[in-house]
Amino acid sequence: MMNTKADSNFNSVETFLTQCQKVNSPIVLVTSGGTLVPLEKNTVRFIDNFSTGRRGAASVEYFLELNYSVIFYYRAGSIQPFDRHIHNVFDILLSTSHSEQLTKTIEQYKSYKNNLLSISFKTVTEYLDGLELLCKVLNPYRKLAMIYLCAAVSDYYLPLDELPEHKISSEQNELVLRLKPVKKVLGDVKQHWSPDAYVVSFKLETNKQLLQDKCIKSLKKYGHNMVIGNLLDTRETMVDIYDEEGKKCTTIKRPDNNCEIEHQIIQFLYKKHEEYRKQI
Repeated sequence: MMNTKADSNFNSVETFLTQCQKVNSPIVLVTSGGTLVPLEKNTVRFIDNFSTGRRGAASVEYFLELNYSVIFYYRAGSIQPFDRHIHNVFDILLSTSHSEQLTKTIEQYKSYKNNLLSISFKTVTEYLDGLELLCKVLNPYRKLAMIYLCAAVSDYYLPLDELPEHKISSEQNELVLRLKPVKKVLGDVKQHWSPDAYVVSFKLETNKQLLQDKCIKSLKKYGHNMVIGNLLDTRETMVDIYDEEGKKCTTIKRPDNNCEIEHQIIQFLYKKHEEYRKQI
């Protein structure tokens, strides 16, 4: 068995999924946040990315509202569902609106907590090992399961056997790193680990001209059911969604500042997953 955070929670995952099966609710695995790349075995320095996990945390809440049972596989220290609405304890004490939001958040959490299982990761290797394990555990649930991959996974890393044991000296004139590409496992999710699940992945770009081509290539290469394309500057207000035929099936825009775009994304995916589950 793998030595991962997900593995240490293996029994709790199986118990959780057994409870889900009793109520016959759809299941979703949501991955969220960025992955850390250590530069030493006793990690002091590391490479990280900008992801805060906001999209994953928001998506969890909207999946729960639609009666999904949710496995939330998140980067330790990233934004959490429900917690994200509680900004500052002093704001809550001094503001009626913040106090009302806190009460609402607590009630929502109480309503959904039995349908939510949270498991954390830190490093990119831990994330990949845990993802494989969780996808394989979901495999028996076939079309009832969705895998929603919005974690920001590192593209390069230093293998364990190449890491120095202790903190890199700061007395060097320069630090040269030769990073190796992280194994691409997106294809394994659908092709090997959980082939009947409904798989949704994300593609982030900074160049609008490249986004559509990258999304279509990703669909063809990995065989996912949907790819959600978003640009760095507009990711919170607009996304393009491409289907398994390599066509853009919709553009989703945030209707106003009081509504998160994740609400529209999850509503759209819910209908598509429902159609998928009905297919013979």
